[in-house]
Amino acid sequence: MAFQISAFTPSCINSISLVTDEPPLHDVRLAVVITHFNRQKYVLKTVKSLSEALVHLKDQLCVFVVDNSNNLPAEAKKYAEVIPNANFGGSGGFTRGLLEAQRRGVTHVLFMDDDGNLEPESIERTLHIFEYAKPDKADKLAIAGTLLKEDMPGVINERGALFKKCTVHTNYGGLNMFDIDQILLAEETPVECNYGAWCYFAFPLKGVSHLPFPFFVRGDDILFGLQNKFDIKGTVGIGCWIPSFSEKESPQTVYLGNRSAATINFFTENSCKAALNLLRLQFFAKLNGYLYSSAKAVLMAFEDVFTKKDLYTGDLTGARFRSAIKEKCPGEKPDIVPSNPFELVFSKGRKERRLRRVMRRLTCNGLFIPQFFYKKKTLNLIKDFSADEKTVFLRRKIFYYYPRLHKGFLAKKSFAKGVALLFEYLKLRLTVRKNFNEFSKYYRELKIDREFWERNFAEHMPKTAPEPEKH
Repeated sequence: MAFQISAFTPSCINSISLVTDEPPLHDVRLAVVITHFNRQKYVLKTVKSLSEALVHLKDQLCVFVVDNSNNLPAEAKKYAEVIPNANFGGSGGFTRGLLEAQRRGVTHVLFMDDDGNLEPESIERTLHIFEYAKPDKADKLAIAGTLLKEDMPGVINERGALFKKCTVHTNYGGLNMFDIDQILLAEETPVECNYGAWCYFAFPLKGVSHLPFPFFVRGDDILFGLQNKFDIKGTVGIGCWIPSFSEKESPQTVYLGNRSAATINFFTENSCKAALNLLRLQFFAKLNGYLYSSAKAVLMAFEDVFTKKDLYTGDLTGARFRSAIKEKCPGEKPDIVPSNPFELVFSKGRKERRLRRVMRRLTCNGLFIPQFFYKKKTLNLIKDFSADEKTVFLRRKIFYYYPRLHKGFLAKKSFAKGVALLFEYLKLRLTVRKNFNEFSKYYRELKIDREFWERNFAEHMPKTAPEPEKH
């Protein structure tokens, strides 16, 4: 539905609204849950704007900030209810907020990251969609917000996504919302979607049959969507702006992403072949780009999933894995500032002949080719999740650059590190094959329920539940 306005005389449009005189089909009370960790400035800005812009919805809306770092200033309490919490990551923070919402008698919950930036009207639109949801769809209807890139405000990062065969497939990525044709393409092209990122994800509490899995961060939103089987919808007019996912990548996030993907496989395909394929793709994507710490993080993730049964339940605060990553996966931090970033020339990939491709594959993308044949000139690349293997072939050094930060880091080819990691990878494949069935059974039988979470929240949870607020 659209309309066109023609001005025959000088005119000023103050506002446009689409309204109906039909009464709402459902009494919706929405809890906005924000999990906070050391981003006071962002959270204060968000809750203040929500409080001011949505004051007319005060009887239908409440805002919870779950403070995992326990350092929000008192000012935050003017605009939201601050809930102190142990740092169990996003998984624990959002679960704490969800359980609190259930205790307060709300009907729907919206999960939002603490570093997202949004127009408050998105929340109002979300609430109204739930109010007018078809009765036979209402209990499972969920909204995946459109996630726009902070550094390119009109470009979609994703709007809902599909997790299949251990891989995330983002929807509508790269479409420009400043272009009317691409807006229509995003609205009219049907895609499959089985989860929404918790940067902006709203859902009915009636549809929740499984609580979040204690991944700490990364993957909790995926499994939550898969297990609860929501009917996920999205629209261009609802969403937020977020920092680049690739800009946030580090050996630690590589570790967390891979261990969650390997674990989620137990609940979906439950395929050893899929797990080994994921291990291969992720490991060589890092190894071939000389990201040796990230390659090590991939191996650590799979080793932990297939050898440690207390991987999640015994390390809810993440202290154990953070210590291991810090010790074994140093570097890969943007700490080099080019003298003149505007003079950097970046490679855009290349075509290659069959002989060159065969040579790459036979030599593990040049790992076993003597250094003498390598080009001395440093290759400049925009930092992404992985480097193009054709482009980095026979390059001694790669400078990974972060455009928004105006700095980067240098990665150097190392035969010794590459070979050591390669042998570790081959050994790990045997471990995965050997232990797959045992750990598949363990994870599928692992009980993550309200009792599990409340037992672990005991230090911070109220002794008695408060009376539900009147709306």
